[in-house]
Amino acid sequence: MHDQKHENTLLLVSLLSALFFAVLGIVWGIQADSGMMIFDGFYSMISMALSAAGILVLKEIRKPEDRVFPFGRFGMEPLLIMARSLILLGLFSYSAIDAAAVIFHGGRSTNIESASIYSMISVTGCAIVFAYLKVRNKNKSALIHAETHQWLGDTLLSTGVFVGFTLAWILQQTALAPWVIYVDPVMVIIAVGCFLRFPTASLIQATKQLLSIAPNKSITDQINSAAMQVLADTPYKTYKIHASQYGRQIDVELNVLAEPDLRMTVTEMDALRAQMQFQLQQHHVDCWINISVTAEEEWL
Repeated sequence: MHDQKHENTLLLVSLLSALFFAVLGIVWGIQADSGMMIFDGFYSMISMALSAAGILVLKEIRKPEDRVFPFGRFGMEPLLIMARSLILLGLFSYSAIDAAAVIFHGGRSTNIESASIYSMISVTGCAIVFAYLKVRNKNKSALIHAETHQWLGDTLLSTGVFVGFTLAWILQQTALAPWVIYVDPVMVIIAVGCFLRFPTASLIQATKQLLSIAPNKSITDQINSAAMQVLADTPYKTYKIHASQYGRQIDVELNVLAEPDLRMTVTEMDALRAQMQFQLQQHHVDCWINISVTAEEEWL
């Protein structure tokens, strides 16, 4: 219960912070006539909407399995992350096309001084939220990890904006001042190019989880190590592990090939399962484990 409240608190912090920066970026961006600031504001607005959706999804996936969801609702988490990634990719694509159109039509006259002040506030605020979420995500929640990635992207984006507007202010004092009108749309295109990898990586990972692929190598190595320790005192020929990850749920099936005359009680089987679960929990890997023993190799 404590972990659930902690996760909800982190999502709420992200939600309220995103709301603040969304309003700040859009309103200030319109006032300063800056496409870069408006882009930053809409990025925060999407973050806010998806953080709110994340809180609802967390409530759903914690519900017990039922007739409609006999294996739980764990697929909702990667589904939300996939939706988040696709929406961000859509925003990035639209912003890049719009910026290219602005360049083609002669640039944009932006209030550089005002934009520089905004970018300093944005860099500081986004960095604080990013650091807070990263340090406080002790349970390695996938949703909080995605939120942290998003705030990292926003921090880097705001840093790039600050550097860009600072350079634009310097250019205004030189013979290159006529080129300042192109700084804002060029920064949008550069930002899109730099941060496209964040939603792309999240989209790939979420797709893999929806397809129930194997967990990453570090987790599969821990599962294999736990199986070897659990079976150390059990006579067997070989074993095979089937492991898949579906959202935050990791399903493990350990099939053991033994001699036909092996005798094991239900209590002994339960003890093996409990021991393996304990071994994995020491590495913060929470799994649903099934162990079956067979004398036929075809059932491995």
